[in-house]
Amino acid sequence: MAPRRNVTFRVAPTALRYGGVLLVAYGIGYCSATILAGTGTGLVHCCWNWNEGSKSAVLLMRVCGVLVLPAGLYPIYRA
Repeated sequence: MAPRRNVTFRVAPTALRYGGVLLVAYGIGYCSATILAGTGTGLVHCCWNWNEGSKSAVLLMRVCGVLVLPAGLYPIYRA
């Protein structure tokens, strides 16, 4: 998201209104994604009645952990 913000700050000195609109759109998009992620986890927890002892929750956490590990190591490998 930082590159989008940097583009906004580069455009702002020459086109102030356009830069302002870009900055507001960036803020709305950033906040809505955060809110959506927060309410989404609460909805899943409520509807599926998951807790730390649920077998499906443990399986999902392990699968996600296995998927996140290569994604985190890939930039180190490419460097």
